Amino acid sequence: MEAAAAISEATGEDLSSTTIWKLRTGRSDNPQLKTLKALSKFFDVPIGYFGDDDEAEATADQVVASSLIGESGFNREALRALVEMSDGGRRLVADFIISAARLERGQDRGQGA
Repeated sequence: MEAAAAISEATGEDLSSTTIWKLRTGRSDNPQLKTLKALSKFFDVPIGYFGDDDEAEATADQVVASSLIGESGFNREALRALVEMSDGGRRLVADFIISAARLERGQDRGQGA
């Protein structure tokens, strides 16, 4: 009920708690266009996010990238530098990030990178 009320308040579209419940539980997998528009507006994502797997993945990637900016020193300058690097340089940075993440998770014990 709270989710439906929040979405309705933020978007001006009257959504019922039953509609949200059906979507969350999988009892409805074909929402009306007005419902999709309200969800899209509420979550600030393109409407295709709710149906197109490629667009959903791209949007999720954008959210992750945006969350990095301002957190822990990864800033716009670092992103710009990454964009300006050669393909080989970007692969090297990507490999380093993956290796560092594995080390932090303790998955690289005794394994070569």
